[in-house]
Order: sequence, then C-alpha cells, then structure tokens
Amino acid sequence: MNPIKDLNLNKLQNNFHIVLRRFFKTPVTNPNQYELIINLYHQLQTVGSGIEKFQTKPQKVFIKTHFDIEKFKSYGWQYLVINFLKEEVNKKLSDFIIVFLIHGSFATKDFLPDWSDLDTLIILNNKVFENVENLKYVYKTIRKMALLCYKIDPLAHHEFEFITEFNLRYYPRYMFPTVLYDYSVLLSGKSEFDIIFRPDKSEEIKYLEDFLGYFWKKIDVGDFSRNKFFWKNDLSQMMLWPSLLLQAKNIFIYKKYSFDRAKEEFKNLDFSPVDRATAIRNNWKTLNLLKYYPSRLLSILPYWFNEKVFYLFRKISRSSQPKEPAEKIKELTLKFYSLAKSSLEYILNNKNGIL
Repeated sequence: MNPIKDLNLNKLQNNFHIVLRRFFKTPVTNPNQYELIINLYHQLQTVGSGIEKFQTKPQKVFIKTHFDIEKFKSYGWQYLVINFLKEEVNKKLSDFIIVFLIHGSFATKDFLPDWSDLDTLIILNNKVFENVENLKYVYKTIRKMALLCYKIDPLAHHEFEFITEFNLRYYPRYMFPTVLYDYSVLLSGKSEFDIIFRPDKSEEIKYLEDFLGYFWKKIDVGDFSRNKFFWKNDLSQMMLWPSLLLQAKNIFIYKKYSFDRAKEEFKNLDFSPVDRATAIRNNWKTLNLLKYYPSRLLSILPYWFNEKVFYLFRKISRSSQPKEPAEKIKELTLKFYSLAKSSLEYILNNKNGIL
C-alpha cells in the first residue's frame, strides 16, 4: 500500500478512535453529534476501501476462557459486578458487538482489591453506525453500564475501551497488542475472529514520545500529583513503560511479565523508579463506598440520578491525599522522567530498535 495513504489512514483511524472514546464518555448536547460519528466512520471505511489487496494474511485470534460466575465468584465481590455486566451486555447489546471481553488482572484473577481497575475491550460491529437510532441506543446503553467501572474502582481513569469492525481488517497492534487476547475472558460475542495488522512502526515511537511529553509537562510547570486520583494515574503510567519499550523492539509480552523482560533487554537502564511505583501499588488503599451501591439500580433508575450518586462518591475517593509526601512524589516523578528519557534515546539510537 502507498506509504502516504498508510499514514493518512492511520491518522484518520487514530482520530476516530479518540473521538469515539470521548463520545461514549460525555453527554450528547447536540443531536447532530450522532450524525457526525456515523459520517466519520463512513469516511474511515471509504478511505480504507480496498486495503485488503495490499495486506498480509489474516491472523486468527482465540479467546479461550468464557466468563462463568461459578468459577470466579469466590475470588471477590467484583465478579458479581462483572457477571451483572455480562448479563446486561447479552440482553441489550448482542446485536451490536463482535466481542465484549475483560482483560488484565480481573481476567487472570490476581487483582489487587484497592488498586485494580476493570480493563475491557468492546469490538463494535458496523451495524452500530448504520443509522442514528442504532448509535443512540448503543450510546445510552453503554453509558449506563460504564458506571460499573467506577463501582469496582472509584479512581479509574477510563471506562470501556472500543475498537470497531473496521479495526479488525486494519488492526492497530500498538494500541491493543494481540497478547492481550491470550489473557482475556469473554463476556459476550465471538471467541474466534481474524485480524490484519496495519503498518504502524513509526507510531510506536510517537506513542513513546507522547508518553514522555506527559511527564515533561508536569515537571515543566511543577504540577506534581496532589491527590490519589492523579497520583494513581502517574504510577500506572510508570508501570506501563516497560511494556511500551518492549513493543518498540517488536517484543509483545503481557504487561505483568514485562518488568523482568525489560530489565533483560535493557541492561544498562535503571528501572528502580518502576520498582518503586510497583511497591506503592502493592500497598495502595482506597476508600470505595460505591461497592455497596446495588448494580441493579443502574438499569432501574435514570442515568442522571446514578451519575450524580457516582460523582459524589467518586469525589470523596478522588480528593483523598496520597500516603507519600509531596517531596517523595516529586522525586519519583523526576526519576521516572529520567528513565523514560534515557530509554527513549536508546530506542532511537540503538540498531536493535525498530528504526
């Protein structure tokens, strides 16, 4: 495929992904927003028409584990919430999804009760974008169910994650590495499907640069995290860095195994900031009053009422102070930035990198 067309299609796909994610997370204030999303998706399909003839063979993806509450419920109350989510998805969204899965620590049953958030991936089919009525229905249903992410973790920085049917034939591996599916649990949809990778090598470097820029901005303006909500996000980003570095070397490995592997691949780098972030995570405590809120009320009561209740309880959790003093937070942020900067320079300069 033409490299220039690759870049244009990739950029359009990335922008649509950002718009779609924000769309499902914010109130619709103008009915034309539905038409806009549909038109953007159709534009993506038009620009990407005919890409199959230029691509490599499809790769088959298998999701081996199906969610069964009887096999999970003994591990924690969170699985009752996930089971409710599964029931709602199968009842209300089965016509509009290809896959709805959980991944991460709740899929592998090694979650930390006061730390772990709910990681999901929804693959929306083309039917969602056929007309305004379909999109509006899916939007309202997902908005209600997404509040369950905060019931499990009131400090969560994300709700549901999405890709579309188009993504399967032009798959952004750096966003959702396929190793993710090996450690996933299926709630609804297909357990087997094909994907075709898109060309995105240069974007892996851009992703690292944007990641580094996030911490540089904090340092530049002296905006170090002052509450648990922002501090948890910073720590999560620090612990994601080893996985991103490995991806830049075409090594795709599940996140929890990336720490040791990164130390093997980058022997000259000091990963102690990541180790310190991990230690803080392991001793993390969060006040979660939302866990007592009945999940069933999300289906019975109006969305605006549930949202207000969740906002008030999340505000209590978000405003609490980190256990670590401000100077320690600043010190660790600076040390991690130094690690990220030096490791990015290594990737750019080392012949074993992706360039």
